[in-house]
Formats: sequence, C-alpha cells, structure tokens
Amino acid sequence: MITNPLEKSGMMTETTDSLAERFLGRAIQISLFGAEIGINITPTYDPRMLIFRNLSFEEQFKAVQKIELNCEIFSSIVREKQDLRSSSSVVWKSMNCLGLRPPSDFFDKLTDDDVVQVYSKDNVHRFSNLKFFEVCSYTLEHIYALPWDVLWKRDEEDTKYLLNCVAEVLGSDAKTTHVFHQPPHRTLEASSVFRYEALYALKCIAPLFDRVTGERCGFIVRESAELLNRHTPLEEERMLHEYEARNKAPALTLL
Repeated sequence: MITNPLEKSGMMTETTDSLAERFLGRAIQISLFGAEIGINITPTYDPRMLIFRNLSFEEQFKAVQKIELNCEIFSSIVREKQDLRSSSSVVWKSMNCLGLRPPSDFFDKLTDDDVVQVYSKDNVHRFSNLKFFEVCSYTLEHIYALPWDVLWKRDEEDTKYLLNCVAEVLGSDAKTTHVFHQPPHRTLEASSVFRYEALYALKCIAPLFDRVTGERCGFIVRESAELLNRHTPLEEERMLHEYEARNKAPALTLL
C-alpha cells in the first residue's frame, strides 16, 4: 500500500487554525524562557498571526516543527536544571536535539556573552541561543515564518565576506573551527517595529556533522553583538501605536 507522505508527517490531520495555535503556544513558552533570564522576546504583535497564516500550508507545518524543536531544546535545559544563559549547555543540547556534532574546539573560547546561531548547509537558520534576542526586536512569528535574508540589511561587502567565510568552512575538508577576524559590521532590521541596529563581529564558524552519517550538513556561528539604538519605553510605545495604525490590528505586546 502506498502511504501518503503528508499523512505520515501528520499534516493531513492539521488545519491552519490548529497549526497557528500550536505555533503561538510554543512562541509564548519561548518568550517565558527569555523572561526568566531578563530577555524580552515577543511572540507576535498581531493576534491574527497574518504573517504565519500567509505561508503555504506546508511552510506553516515546517515553521511549527521548527519552533517546537527549538522550544524543546530550551525546555530540556530547564528540566535538567541547567542555566539558559550558559552558551555551552545550550549548544550541547541543541546539537543533541538536532542530531548534529560540532568540532570539539568550537567550545574552547565559547562564552556566555556570545550570540550562537546554527544553519543548514544551504544557509537556512535552524537555531539561535536566547542571547540573540538581546539585539533582535523581531517577534518569533517573524523569526520562524520569514526567510532571514529579507529581515536584515547590511553592507554588500560585509554580506560577501560572510558568504565567503561560510563557503570556506563548508568547502574545506578540515573538521575544525575556522577563526575569522572581520571588523565589526552594522546590521539593520529591515521591517521590524523597532528597527534595531546592531554591531556584529564574527568570531568563528565551525562545520556541523550528522551524528549518524558523519556528513557535513551545516555550520554553527559564534559572534559578539552590540545594540546601537535601544529605545526608551515611551519610544517603543509610540512605535507600537504607529504599527497598530498601519496594520489596523491591536499589537499583542504581552501574552
């Protein structure tokens, strides 16, 4: 008997409403994990979740799978009474949950102040530690529903440099961490409410390997990041009201 792959994945039993509910539930949970360590993470600004709902059904399903897996990473850290601020704990747990193996030397100079991000070999974002959200004002709906190349702007030369660094790591036979010494570069949020601008400095990139096959299947990045334009609470309130007026929907600032 031929099995429908959609039925096997569970998609056949879902609706857009049920997927939106699952997504929002995990987004709220991640925001609460952030609050535990003093980091503000917003699930969504729009209770209608139009960004999520405008995805194709398959894209909605993938977004839910991704946020549920990321939520489980943070949940397991809490269950095991480890520190969500600990970069080494978060990276190890993310590697276990994603079925990946980094080079051991990636941890040599890893600090709790580092922003850590995990990508597939085709540059698709898979995971970030909570430190990332100290310099990011996008909601979790933006982060998990939209491609990252439309969310940020940076100088073209900086983009080329970063892509060349990734190509060097993925194209090399070396199984160790590549250290880079790029001067800090500015990154601007292209379409967020608060339009954060941050100064990022790439520290290193390491290849990631499938735990079962050993195949080189992605990379992990360690960066320092500094927010350049943090707003006052009054400024953020004004920006949210302007967002509401533009989108004709109440901004969901706290869930």
